[in-house]
Amino acid sequence: MKTLFLWIFSLCWGFSFASKGDTLRLTGAYNGYLPDYLRIKVDCSKDASFEQLLEQFKNGEFERVNKGNVSNVVNIGVTDCNHWFALVVKNESEKPEDYLWGFYNDGIQFTLYEINKGLDGFERKERLSHSMSRAERQVPLRSLSYRISMQPGESKLLLVKTELVGRNNLYFPTDISTETDILWWELDYSFLLGRYFGFFFFAAIFNFILFIILRKKFYGMMMGYLLSLIAFNLIEYLHDLYLIPGWLYPFWSKIPKEFFLGLILIFNIKVFQNFINLKKSLPKLNRILEISVSAVLVISMLYFLIFTSGWVADFSVSGLKLFYNAILILLVGIFLFCIFIAVRNKINYVWHYLGGNILLFASLIIYLLNHNFPFFHLKQFIMPGNLIFSLAFEIVYLMIIFMLKYKKDFDEFSRSLIRVENERKLLTEELISVQEKERMRIAQDIHDGIGGAFQAFRFLLSQENLKNGDKLQSVLKEINSDFKQLIHRLSPKGLQSHGLFKTIEADALIYEDVPKVELNLIGDESLIPLSMKINLYRIYQELFTNALKHANQLTHVYISIAVDTEDVRLMVEDNGSQQVNSTLFQSSDGHGLSNIRSRIAYYKGDIHIHSSITGTTIIVNLPFPNT
Repeated sequence: MKTLFLWIFSLCWGFSFASKGDTLRLTGAYNGYLPDYLRIKVDCSKDASFEQLLEQFKNGEFERVNKGNVSNVVNIGVTDCNHWFALVVKNESEKPEDYLWGFYNDGIQFTLYEINKGLDGFERKERLSHSMSRAERQVPLRSLSYRISMQPGESKLLLVKTELVGRNNLYFPTDISTETDILWWELDYSFLLGRYFGFFFFAAIFNFILFIILRKKFYGMMMGYLLSLIAFNLIEYLHDLYLIPGWLYPFWSKIPKEFFLGLILIFNIKVFQNFINLKKSLPKLNRILEISVSAVLVISMLYFLIFTSGWVADFSVSGLKLFYNAILILLVGIFLFCIFIAVRNKINYVWHYLGGNILLFASLIIYLLNHNFPFFHLKQFIMPGNLIFSLAFEIVYLMIIFMLKYKKDFDEFSRSLIRVENERKLLTEELISVQEKERMRIAQDIHDGIGGAFQAFRFLLSQENLKNGDKLQSVLKEINSDFKQLIHRLSPKGLQSHGLFKTIEADALIYEDVPKVELNLIGDESLIPLSMKINLYRIYQELFTNALKHANQLTHVYISIAVDTEDVRLMVEDNGSQQVNSTLFQSSDGHGLSNIRSRIAYYKGDIHIHSSITGTTIIVNLPFPNT
């Protein structure tokens, strides 16, 4: 009899609620707006019991939720009270259904009371918060979800208590539908959001690689900016539950979202400084930003330590967050002032920076309005959210513009290097020309001065009857021969008039049989510019002299010059034992050998040396200019 009475009572109770307009009637998957069916009761004392709230509901003291517009968001605004929400739901499906009632936001603790059919208590109580890992939740979804199992035609009264944890505004999207429908929706949403996270991760790695290769601070700051964005959006879209390892999640959940927001602002300012080169264009303004950013970074680290170390219990959470948000707003004000000054001074690329951030500024304003003002909620214009789309747009835009800017600067730098190189070549060529002219002047002075004196001295000796006259004449003849060779080395007069090949052939005639000089001169020497002929002749002189001075038991020297359409090759080969010759050539000692290295480097040529006990072979390749 008692069982029959309870059955009749529950049937009447369900019928009475089902007949009211505020009963949510479910026939399966639900796509409507759940807040239309919610009733609310505010508890600012925070000590009202469940029994008191249940009695107030039965007395009709719960009121409708004012959302401001039709949506799935409950936005109470700034508050320090607890709030109770009531929902009457009826399953009008012809089969049993498992429904999920989900809440999407962090910093709020939800406690569900499933009222029994006698309306005098609850048959189920479950508490959920964002700090709980997936293993601790009955439904392992990013939303805080309660599974509501209902039989066909069954009605239930559900009470949910909300308590703010580390925040002072009550704002949360909420929905209810079948478990299958919710899981499919979560799958689609996570797939869409995953593409954004994948792009952010790829962009972070890409900027890290560019930073390592190019050593540009912009890419390092952009990488920090991206990692901060990833961390913030993981919390904002509740995907940290999926991506943060379970062993790390308890610590991660203590980190306030505002900390990553501060890092985003800090790195954004650093990106701005490097993007428009503020240090060079406005150094005083850049110094102000540097000091401001450094101060906020220190405050952010202290803020992070307070929340993650457990010290937050000794502080007012709302007061700390209010102070930190005020610091960030102050930094934003300084930042906007710097942007204004940069625009006023027409700093390069500042308009590009503003163009890349215009959507972000608009999305931030909408975000702040939605989360801090009751009865105000603008829908997302782009899924999965205005903010994350604006961030992705900003990153793509700034990276493209900066890469174009870097290419432009690099091209200008390359052109300046080419100009400097051309100037260096011109100066080097002029220096070599001056050196040759100075050699010719010295040779002429020696010939006219000392040469004339030698001839006069020989004439006087021929007039005297000296005891050793013949021997003295022989010594003077040898000195005169060496003197002529010195003048020839200083200024080979035949180089311009007779050409390179004829001049080298004339040099070979000076030596008779020791050593025997063999020449192989092939090609069209008219292809060789005059300045290169002079340098090639000087290289030949030094190599030939090197062989004469350092080769032991030298009997044969082979000299070859081959002129091609693109380069000229000089080869000097001897049969003397001079293993030390290549080492001597590589050393920095000796003015002549240093000249060889500088002349070869001037034409971007190369030299190959092979030395052994049987002789030495040296090959020099000089490409023609502009080939």
